[in-house]
Amino acid sequence: MAQKTEQPEKDQIGKKGTSQNKQQSKAKAKQHAKILQREQQEKTLAAMQAAAKDVNGYEITSVFIRDEEYIIYEIKTDYLSDSFKIYIHTKQEKDISGITRRFEAITVYYAEFKSILYKVKDPHTYKTRAALL
Repeated sequence: MAQKTEQPEKDQIGKKGTSQNKQQSKAKAKQHAKILQREQQEKTLAAMQAAAKDVNGYEITSVFIRDEEYIIYEIKTDYLSDSFKIYIHTKQEKDISGITRRFEAITVYYAEFKSILYKVKDPHTYKTRAALL
């Protein structure tokens, strides 16, 4: 009789081990996906340089500011108000550093800046100063 009760316990341990292995495999796969995403982000941001194409296919004419999670740049276009671009790609899905939250807080000012850009005599200098804010 004792052998019969031990057998189900062994089966339960085996099931728990299998379940733990699946969880570990999922965790490893998720971690690997995050690493690949981070590497892709770094490649994308590194590739965004003057004379190169941005993620939307526009030619970049100037880069004002570059960081690990964002880039502020100028593209070649006929419309001056569309030439100032900001590309944000946070390292983590949940924006712990608050870059996206801070950008959302200044979206109104960004739109206003773009709307008056055509009035400026030297737009490149004005864009550079705005990027530093």
